[in-house]
Amino acid sequence: WTRLLGAFQRPTSEEIAIFAHQLAALLSAGLPLLRSLELAGGQTRNRAISTAAICLADDVAAGGSLHRGCERFPQVFDEVSLGLLQASEADGSLAEAFAQIAADRERAAADRRELLSAVVYPTVCLGLAVFMTVWLGSTFVPQIVDLSASLGVEAPQAVRVFTVLSETLASCFPWVAVSFALALGGWHQARLNERWREATDRLLLRLPLVGSAIRAGATARLMRTFGSLYERGLPILATLEVTRSVLGNQHLASALDEVAEQIRAGVSLARALDQTGEFNPLAVSMAEIGEASGSMGELFLRGGVACREQARLARQRVMSILRPLLLGTVGAAVAGLLAAIYIPLVELVSRVGM
Repeated sequence: WTRLLGAFQRPTSEEIAIFAHQLAALLSAGLPLLRSLELAGGQTRNRAISTAAICLADDVAAGGSLHRGCERFPQVFDEVSLGLLQASEADGSLAEAFAQIAADRERAAADRRELLSAVVYPTVCLGLAVFMTVWLGSTFVPQIVDLSASLGVEAPQAVRVFTVLSETLASCFPWVAVSFALALGGWHQARLNERWREATDRLLLRLPLVGSAIRAGATARLMRTFGSLYERGLPILATLEVTRSVLGNQHLASALDEVAEQIRAGVSLARALDQTGEFNPLAVSMAEIGEASGSMGELFLRGGVACREQARLARQRVMSILRPLLLGTVGAAVAGLLAAIYIPLVELVSRVGM
């Protein structure tokens, strides 16, 4: 019950962004960190955020470190936020760090909404096709069968096939729903295995169009996160360790681990990224230019904006193909269902007339 309650109290990205925006505004106005935490925590309605703010205020009042206290609340502060706070707490730029956290959370919320809309559309189309099949099979088709029986004429073959199909869908729906739920549970459990997760993520990267969209999105998150942390003075290896957690793809995270190992061996970041062959060439170019000019953090932030736009265009290309394909499939299915009903009905009337 505690875990279930915690799931309902888990703050959304929008709530965390508002909390971070409030802290950034209060700190920029010159208020002390302790008072800013008290005020921002009192403004939120989410219990997890308000509890975190109260505990952090107590830690700060006792002379504790802010980012160490934030580690106790992973639901509110992810690894990227912790890295930003750790780097900013040392140089006194907490207001900028919280503003960056708010911007990151807002981008994450926007990406999640876009992904949700992409998933909902095919789900609705599939559900519509199944609903039309069951509904037509339970309303019009039985009337045709009854009419055929009353006239002493055998129902057309298409009507009998459609009747069997609709009855099968209606009777098997509970089993299909249970099987689908079990499959989702099994998939979730399998994703907990690192090798299985890496294998499936590698397969997703190889898919046409979808793989390029996933790779562009992961590269955008890499460049944006790396640039934010590196710009604030976090060491490159620590920056890579935090960055791997935001890629959203285990195969790319393993590739980034290889990059870290090569850097420990004295290889440059640009060459290490290039040797993996898994990241956008823009990331390699920005790393090479940044290492030569000494402005790698700034260049990665700029490149992250460009990669995010590439990811958005890649997702649009996928949906531009998927949406008309699904719409055409559903339209063809509905047209076929109507034809399977009304054409035999016309044939039945003509038989009776003869």
